[in-house]
Amino acid sequence: MFYFTEKKYYSSKALKIYKKIGPLSKNITDNVKVLVVRLNYKIDKDFLKNFKGLRFIISNTTGLDHIEKKFCDDNNIKILSLNNVKEKIKNIYSTADLTIGLLINLVRKINLSNQYVTTHKKFDRYRFISTDLKKLTVGIIGYGRLGKKIEKYTKMLGMKTISYDIKNKNHNIKNFLNKSNVIVITASSYDGRKILTKEHLKSLKKNSYIVNTSRYFSVDENEIIKKLKSGFLLGYATDSIQGEYDKNLYRKNKFINLSKKYNVIITPHLGGFTYESLNKTEEIMANFFYNKFKNKI
Repeated sequence: MFYFTEKKYYSSKALKIYKKIGPLSKNITDNVKVLVVRLNYKIDKDFLKNFKGLRFIISNTTGLDHIEKKFCDDNNIKILSLNNVKEKIKNIYSTADLTIGLLINLVRKINLSNQYVTTHKKFDRYRFISTDLKKLTVGIIGYGRLGKKIEKYTKMLGMKTISYDIKNKNHNIKNFLNKSNVIVITASSYDGRKILTKEHLKSLKKNSYIVNTSRYFSVDENEIIKKLKSGFLLGYATDSIQGEYDKNLYRKNKFINLSKKYNVIITPHLGGFTYESLNKTEEIMANFFYNKFKNKI
């Protein structure tokens, strides 16, 4: 009845809850009614056509661009995610932790300097001089669950914080960008719309940084590359890049080679990828499904 695309490190408590409803299948069969996924696979129509009797997809994520929603709608497959249980995930900090790690790494050029030392086998301090964090203003795009957690961290570091709400028509994005030394993007953009367009990026403050723990399509990647190469943008960190599910990713993606020379950091969707965060969200989703849908399969 249940099929898991990824069971490594899966919560034993969550598995026990699912077993109360029905068996956990080791194979793809027509008897699979519930598909439980993470982010390692693109859940598109080519993948889903193998599940003839599928009724539900459970994803312990907030972003859902890894699932082909139209196919699910057309085939009466219900998608359940952390968006259904937002109140229960308010104390999960893993993505905020990663965001701050990326921010510090960019500003202090940690990854860039390590790469230089290990490649050139020499120390060159002057190449990597940076600035104090407390001197900088962090602009957070998306002042919700994650944005407020990130602000707690930045305040502890002595940084000034401002925020921008993409839904608030009274907020001026250009004014916000012009005041921010570090832009942090946590806002969701599930429909593929860019949060930072090419036009928006013209208002960036010189010598600024961008940390993107939303999705790759939230920003105009081509414009960011131009600004990195010109030296206008001092660094870019992202937890998501275009073509993540492409087997030729390392040949095709424009940021891969760029990271060897510029202050660019790429992480493979590590935001919610800690033991604690995985297990907690898996248990939340298992309980949610058990309480709401155990009799609807």
